[in-house]
Amino acid sequence: FGTWSLKGHECTRAVSCALDCGYRLIDTASFYGNEKEVGLAVRQSAVDRQKIVVQTKLYPNQYARAEKAIDEALRKLDIGYIDVMMLHHPAANDLEAYRAIEKAIDEGKVRTAGISCYYIDECNRFLPRVNKKPVLIQNEIHPFYQDTKVIEHIQALGIMVQSWYPFG
Repeated sequence: FGTWSLKGHECTRAVSCALDCGYRLIDTASFYGNEKEVGLAVRQSAVDRQKIVVQTKLYPNQYARAEKAIDEALRKLDIGYIDVMMLHHPAANDLEAYRAIEKAIDEGKVRTAGISCYYIDECNRFLPRVNKKPVLIQNEIHPFYQDTKVIEHIQALGIMVQSWYPFG
């Protein structure tokens, strides 16, 4: 369940409803400005926390201070840990930010890593330099933009593809 356009009480209500309806993956990001509301909905839910996957993203303006940004996301969400911490898209300091995610995984703050908007060239540049392979790469993929070559490339690397705009 994507939350990019949701704010305030509307966000909390929508995430709560999604969880009640069976959604178990909630996608947010620091850039969306709603991590606090997403966390509130998860905490208030009758669904066991371990059954909910919460993923959030660091925005490029946070890459130079990624460790602090991860702690800030944890504080805002207030759900104990982050299931998937992602980089929002390639930018300066993305490798350093990813290393902060790897460190947060080692510390138990984050369960796994992901990246977003990394296509063939970006994957080939970035992935050989990381220690922990991302569990997923989230890209624009939908019926009107299927990007088959990129999907095949990512899957050949043993990485899951996730769409950030599944219905176009």
